[in-house]
Amino acid sequence: MFADLPQRAQSHVHLPLVAVTTTFRVGPLTIADRNRVEKLIGYGVSPVRYRNRVFAGLPLRRHGGWHLFGDDEAFFDTSVSSWTQNRLQLGGGARLNSRVSLDVFFLQRRVAGGAARTNVLGTTVKVALKPSSQRSSE
Repeated sequence: MFADLPQRAQSHVHLPLVAVTTTFRVGPLTIADRNRVEKLIGYGVSPVRYRNRVFAGLPLRRHGGWHLFGDDEAFFDTSVSSWTQNRLQLGGGARLNSRVSLDVFFLQRRVAGGAARTNVLGTTVKVALKPSSQRSSE
C-alpha cells in the first residue's frame, strides 16, 4: 500500500502489510477481528506496527437496508514497544438503492504521548458498478 501523509514534509510512505481477518455471527450480529502487521517505510525510523481491529455490525431488519456498526482499533508500535494509538468508530447507514449505500459515523482517535484527541464526523458512500442482484448470480 502507498500512503500520502500531508502533515509531514516528506509525505510519501510505503506500507507493505499482511492482514488476517476472522468473521463470525452471533445471532444477527456480525463480528470481525482483523489483525494487521505493517512496516512504515519512509516514516521516521520506519517502524513496524501491529494493528488489531474488532468490528461489530447489526442490521436493522425492520428498517430495510439500515444497519448500525462500531469498531475499535489499537496500534502497537514495535519501535517503542507500546500501544501508541487507538481509534474508536461508531455509526450507522443505509442502502439507498441496489447500487448505492451511505454510512455516517463518529470517529475518535487517541494518540499516546499527550497529543490532543481527534474527533471526526464522517461519511462513506459506496457505489457498486453492478447492482447487487447481478453480483450475487456470478
